[in-house]
Amino acid sequence: MAYNVVQPVLEPAVIELAEEDKEKLNKIDKLDTVVDDRSDQKIDGKKTFNSAITAKAFKLADGREIKPTAVHTIVNNRASGILISNGDDTITAATNLAWDGTTLSGLNLRFKNLYGSAENLTDIPADNLRGTVPAKTLDLRKGSGLAIEDNQLTLSFHTVGSIKMNGQTLADADSILVYDNSHNLIRKSTLQAFYKDYINSKIHHPAGEQNALQFKKGSTFGSSKNLTFDGSQNILNIYGQLSTLTLKASERVDLSGPLVCSSANYQNITTIADENYEINDDDYTILADLSDNHICITLPDPALNSGRVLNLKATHLKKPHTLTIKSTAGLIDLSDEIKIKTNTATRSVQSDGENWWVISSRGS
Repeated sequence: MAYNVVQPVLEPAVIELAEEDKEKLNKIDKLDTVVDDRSDQKIDGKKTFNSAITAKAFKLADGREIKPTAVHTIVNNRASGILISNGDDTITAATNLAWDGTTLSGLNLRFKNLYGSAENLTDIPADNLRGTVPAKTLDLRKGSGLAIEDNQLTLSFHTVGSIKMNGQTLADADSILVYDNSHNLIRKSTLQAFYKDYINSKIHHPAGEQNALQFKKGSTFGSSKNLTFDGSQNILNIYGQLSTLTLKASERVDLSGPLVCSSANYQNITTIADENYEINDDDYTILADLSDNHICITLPDPALNSGRVLNLKATHLKKPHTLTIKSTAGLIDLSDEIKIKTNTATRSVQSDGENWWVISSRGS
């Protein structure tokens, strides 16, 4: 700071001064110079001004002008605090807004426009979002079914894994999403509730009593107690009439009532020529061709063929060939075996469960 000072000019006359004036004068004597308003002066040492100093301008040693400060007071001054103008020459450091050189933090922020990726914003309530949000900023869970196509969030079934993985399959507690059309909302349900409350009410359920066979009755099922199937014994029970064009049984047919035939009766007939022949399960009439060999026919165990009828006939018999009939168990008309020695002779035998009996005979 520069001041203009001049030497004080004293009158040579002797002046008697008061004590207080003398002290003031001594102070003036001690000054090397005083401010001069016309010349450039340099003032050394520390100077104390007890009254205000007025000047057109104050400058630093390098020539820069010293200007009055715009702010006199900082209220609530603290580190990292954002300063807010109070509308005068005082400012206040915000209590809820701070800047640490990297992150701006505060309690509430409100902007008309916010530019940038905003990739570090977190914990934003979804119901407070307005406008569009770039889908690429969403962190999608792998395998969730959510995908981004053309910058839009979509549901993609191609990115979802199969429920049948590592032996897992559907379970009652598994959840599904359902659109509630009446409330215009998407809601969730379990597979158990979906089946019980909806599917089970739409499907057709079996009718009738236990083991009742089902048949179509209108748009649903019908049944009758006269038509049942016993699965434990594999028995089909019909309490009524059976009307069919063809009836074929692969094994035996047991009838507990009379057999009434209103048409032709067809029975199996077999021609044999081997020397030994054992009766098969489907044999009924056996024609024994004796033109080349003796033939022996062995009847099955009568105990396993109770009531069965077999017809045996000798054909093309040439002397001395014979037809021998014997049984694996029991007797035949009280004999171990019978022989047929004439051509076209026949024997019809039937089992009583213990023995075979000749019930019809022609020829010797």
